[in-house]
Amino acid sequence: MRRRDILGTISTAAIVSSVSGCTQSTVEEGTRLIGSYPGDDATSPERYRPFEKWLETRFGVLTLYVNADDDERVRQNFLSGLTDVWQTGHVPMVTWLSYVDSESETPSTITRQIRDGEYDAVLEWWVDELSAWLAADDPVIDGPRRLYFRPFPEMNGDWLPWSVLEDDDVEPFVDAWRYVHERLMDAVDADDPRERVQWIWNPNATEHTDVPTEASYPGEEYVDWIGIDGYNFGDSSMGDGWQSPESVFEPMRTRLADLSDRPVSIPEFGSTSVRDGEHDVSAKDEWIDDVFEYIEANDIRMVCWFNIDKETDWAVFGGARGTDTFEDERRDERYRVYDSFRERVQRGDYVGGSTQTPGVLSSNHFQGRF
Repeated sequence: MRRRDILGTISTAAIVSSVSGCTQSTVEEGTRLIGSYPGDDATSPERYRPFEKWLETRFGVLTLYVNADDDERVRQNFLSGLTDVWQTGHVPMVTWLSYVDSESETPSTITRQIRDGEYDAVLEWWVDELSAWLAADDPVIDGPRRLYFRPFPEMNGDWLPWSVLEDDDVEPFVDAWRYVHERLMDAVDADDPRERVQWIWNPNATEHTDVPTEASYPGEEYVDWIGIDGYNFGDSSMGDGWQSPESVFEPMRTRLADLSDRPVSIPEFGSTSVRDGEHDVSAKDEWIDDVFEYIEANDIRMVCWFNIDKETDWAVFGGARGTDTFEDERRDERYRVYDSFRERVQRGDYVGGSTQTPGVLSSNHFQGRF
């Protein structure tokens, strides 16, 4: 869904101990990773620690957004934020938005420009900086630094410059993906670069073009995870009626499972509370319970809730509504929360990050092998 202006200033396992105000969880067991986009200033611990304290679980993954061609000060701040995210026990998911200056100024030919080397000045900056960040000896976390890389997301929508709107867009998209992949992975100093960077090919759950989503798949050599973004807009201003998790994610999940054996993730998901013309928090609470049932029944191995009230009231923590409140006495703050989210994360076999685990996550979990 169209939400790229959010980036602004950068975007369950057994409980074993408490660190810096939130609980720390083991990553040696479990069946899927739990993560979130925690909202504006997503790299700031002040943003995600209260959320984790309520959950009694540290997220394994934090979804982040960056305009690849933003001014250098913003890009450097983003890199500093990656370190904060890493050193607090999370693997960052870098959603790399290949704009030219800004989204509105980016031409629909951007994938052709990347393929033809016309975006190399921007690309080389990121290759140099990310490879250096990955290679750094971290003073807090043992083991290698890692990240998930999510370029060109939601290419089967019609709202982004890299959208694959017609058949002639397929080849430039695939070529651009492979070009960026080869440049970055060639620069990663590791025997197996996939131990350090995992690539997420991430269509939207609903196609908005006449080109089959599968046509834009770059190939197994260039993809480590399949991602699917999906939202229940319900009866909000952008919605077409209440949708169950199955109606949001099917048949796209089945189609992509047939396309590839790569592990499936949901890097962005959420639900409104607007149903039948009014805010119904109990309906949203039930949808949350249902979506976790769907996730667990379909072997989805990484999920990241989109926790910000934007087009509608997506948040499950700290938003405009909830089924209960959580009081963080240390911060003297009260947050509206949806109980079912916490209950499902605690009840399920979800893996969070750990400052005590080399690489934050085990290598198997990082690569979706459970």
